[in-house]
Amino acid sequence: MEFALVLPIILFVIVGGLGLGLILLNRMQLLHAAQEAAVVGATQGGCQSALGVVPRVLGYEPAGKECAEQGQMVEVTLSNPQQTLMPFLPENITVSARAVIREDTPSPTASASASASP
Repeated sequence: MEFALVLPIILFVIVGGLGLGLILLNRMQLLHAAQEAAVVGATQGGCQSALGVVPRVLGYEPAGKECAEQGQMVEVTLSNPQQTLMPFLPENITVSARAVIREDTPSPTASASASASP
């Protein structure tokens, strides 16, 4: 008798935990891809090369991709719809991640030099 009362609550918690885990996994994957894309954009030629890296890192094309260059900063924003498993939440939510990387320019004092002394 008690099991019949507690089972729906237990299932609700388990399904909610799984749904939350999938949402967090999707966000972590998007964040990783955004960081990788921003690094490539800052070091290898801007937004065009940055957005080209995203499908290779994720393994699929995300629903939303944006890139902006502001001076030495490269900002990559990725978003993807995620279906929720919980009955009291919206059916779909949008998971997004943003990464900003500053382009490093070598300074004249940072150059390497070697000298030999007898």
